Amino acid sequence: MIRDSALIDKLIADLHFHNFLNVVEGDNFFTSVDHTIENLQSVLNAIGLDNKLNAHKDFYHGGNVQTTEKSDYINTYLDDVFIDYFFRTYKFKEIIFPKGLCHEQITPEGIVHPKEDISLDLNNLYDRCTFANNIFRLFGVDSELKNQFPCNKYIKSLSMGQRIFGLHSWCFVLINDEPIYKMYLDTFINNYYPGHSLERTDHRGQTIKEFVKFVYGKYHTDIFSTFPINHLSSLQKFEDGFSQIRDKKIFGQYTIEEILLIYALLVNKFLLHKNSFLLNLCFCIKSKLLENSILNDFIYFEDNNMSSKSIEPYINSMDMYLRFASHTKSKAYTFKPINDVMCQVDLFGKPSVKLISYSNTMPLPYLYKNIT
Repeated sequence: MIRDSALIDKLIADLHFHNFLNVVEGDNFFTSVDHTIENLQSVLNAIGLDNKLNAHKDFYHGGNVQTTEKSDYINTYLDDVFIDYFFRTYKFKEIIFPKGLCHEQITPEGIVHPKEDISLDLNNLYDRCTFANNIFRLFGVDSELKNQFPCNKYIKSLSMGQRIFGLHSWCFVLINDEPIYKMYLDTFINNYYPGHSLERTDHRGQTIKEFVKFVYGKYHTDIFSTFPINHLSSLQKFEDGFSQIRDKKIFGQYTIEEILLIYALLVNKFLLHKNSFLLNLCFCIKSKLLENSILNDFIYFEDNNMSSKSIEPYINSMDMYLRFASHTKSKAYTFKPINDVMCQVDLFGKPSVKLISYSNTMPLPYLYKNIT
C-alpha cells in the first residue's frame, strides 16, 4: 500500500527528530519528559511488583502523533507524491485552449495573458497549474463557455471555493454543494465503510466505481422524497446540461467529460468527500463513468503501483517538512515572493527552491528541483 505503516513510521520519526512533529507516548497520557511513568515505576518497585511489571513496557503503548490533523499532513503528502507520479508519467493527449478560453497562463516569469491558442502538456507542472486555474474560471466565473452554450444549465451553475494545498499553495476550485449528492455519499459510506471516510482509501479508482454502481443499482427514493419538487427539477436541468456538452471536443482531443475528470483527479486526487467536485461528476456522468478511459487508466496505474516502494524515490524530506512549517511563524523556512505566482523558499543553509504558490494542487518544490 502507498500509505505503508513502515514508511509512515519512518516519516514520523524523521519529522520528530527534526522537531517538526511531536510524538506523544502512552496513548496520549505520558510523554518522555513526564515524570508520571517514573513515579509509577517507583510505586511498582516499592510494592515488589517490579519483577512482574515495567511502567515503560506495560503502561506505554507506543508513540502516537499528537493530533489527527498533523498525521493527515503526512497522508496528504504521500497522496500528492503518488498523484504527481501519475501526472508526470501518463501519456496525456495534447490539450488545446482555443483563443480567448485561457485567461491566465502560469509560467516561471509569472502570469501571462495569451492572445492565441495555447497547447498544454499535463506532464509539465506549469501547464498543470494553468489547466487547474482555467478550468475553474471557464466553468465557474468566466462567460466564454456560457456564450457558446447560452441555454446550458450546467456551465456557471457550479459552486466555487478556495483550497489551500500543502499549507503554502492555494487554488480556486469547483466544489460540490448539492445536498442530495451528499446524502447518497453518506448512505454509501454507512453501508460499506461504517465509521470511516473515503479520504484514505487505498484503491480510490475502484471506490469510485463501487460508488457509481451503488448509486445506480440502488435507487433511494427516501432521499429524493425529502426534497421539494422545484429542487429536483433544477437538479434535473443541471444534469441534463452536462449531458448536452459532455461529448463536445473544444479542448483538442479530449471531450469535456474527460477534461473535467482530469480536473477532478488534479484537484480532488480522486478522493470522494462531500464537497469534492468529483462527487458532482459521479452523478452527472452516471454509469458511463464505469467505462471512462481516464478512470480506467488510473485504476491500472494504481493497481501496478500499490507498493510504497513505487513512490519512495520521489519522497523528499524537505518537501514533507514544508507541510509542517507555518508561512509566517516558521523559524526553519523563509518565503520571499518572486512574482505573482511564485516564491523563493529557503531552509536554513540549504539551497533555495522555487515554489509555485498559485493554482498548484501538489506543491513539491524540492522534488522538482531534483528532477528538472
